[in-house]
Formats: sequence, structure tokens, C-alpha cells
Amino acid sequence: MSPRPDSDRPTGTRLRTARTVVMKLEGFLDAEQMNAAARQASANLDRLGQGCLLVDCSAMDDYEAEARRLFTEWNSQNRHRIDRVAVVTEKVLWHMVIRTIGLASSQTMKPFDTRDAAFEWLTGQD
Repeated sequence: MSPRPDSDRPTGTRLRTARTVVMKLEGFLDAEQMNAAARQASANLDRLGQGCLLVDCSAMDDYEAEARRLFTEWNSQNRHRIDRVAVVTEKVLWHMVIRTIGLASSQTMKPFDTRDAAFEWLTGQD
């Protein structure tokens, strides 16, 4: 049996990592894809009760305005179930957009260049 990737982290960190929902967005994000990703993330949050959200946009090329609006709305509606949202993208302009979405949805949201940095912040190791 191989060790869990977070086995060297303190117990509290391991628990928080296990309570992280990952939303992976790829290519051109339209409203239909955003709704599907939101439904899946909602189902995962339903099972957890509450947790953190990692949105991996590292393979995403672009998005339509309606998809951005839906993402903002979904975060606003689910902020009581999500402790923190980390968004992974190397696109510098999107970092500003992510901060704006966090403000608009009253959500604790932060952009990151790498998944490792995002997980560190989500698990409280910032």
C-alpha cells in the first residue's frame, strides 16, 4: 500500500485536504460546462457537508462571460459550505479577475500559479 500524498502533514492538515473538492476546468469554458462542473462540485459538497474548493484552470484557454457570471453566482450561493476557494492559473490577468469574483461573491478566494501552492493555502499552511 502506498502512502497518502499528505501523510507527512499534520493530522489537521490531512483532514482539511480530504475535505477539498476539486473542480477542473479545461479548454474554452462555456455556460453548459460551468453548470456541469458546478453540479458535480455541489454533489461533492453535499457528501462532505463543508470543505474547501480547488478550481484548477491550468488547462483552461478562455471563458465566456456567462460562464464567469455562473461561477460567481454559484460561489455566492455556496459560500456557507466552502471555507476557502483556491484557483490555479498562470494567467496574470485572470488573477485580478479571480480576486474580483471573490469580492463579488463574498467568498474567501485566492489565485495561485501552482496546485501545490493552492493546496498549501487551502490546508492552512500559508
